[in-house]
Amino acid sequence: MKNQPFHRRLRFAVSGLLTALRSESSLRLQIVAALAVFGILVWLQPTPIWWALLALTIGCVLATELLNTAVEHLADHLHPERHPTIKIVKDCAAAAVLVASLAALGVAAALHSSRRYRCYHQPLIRRQSCFRPATSAACHLPNRGLTGAPAGCRPRS
Repeated sequence: MKNQPFHRRLRFAVSGLLTALRSESSLRLQIVAALAVFGILVWLQPTPIWWALLALTIGCVLATELLNTAVEHLADHLHPERHPTIKIVKDCAAAAVLVASLAALGVAAALHSSRRYRCYHQPLIRRQSCFRPATSAACHLPNRGLTGAPAGCRPRS
């Protein structure tokens, strides 16, 4: 299997992903959650660093789930009957998914708290539109004031 052309290795990876999607309901649930997070990001329009941070976090959760699936299938194949050592291996792989998922929730909480912090430390007149997405990323640039907003931005009233 080594030294295969890239397109063949890519086919192996896609095959593994499709197999995991067919066999693991938790992976399907996490992909639905990831799509929901991306939908929320589209609605909130955070800065690009939050997009990158959440994309990396989601990628880590999904990669950890795929590794957990691989470990479970390998362990079941090599030792089909119950064994205490195999149980420890499977439990540790599942714990890795749990830790990655909790870290993802921490990143989501940080995004939420940063938006709340930014909102509640603005003058009262601008607070009303804090949690509504703007029509342009330039609308959120600092030191623009109410009159210096670029064209296309919603008035903050």
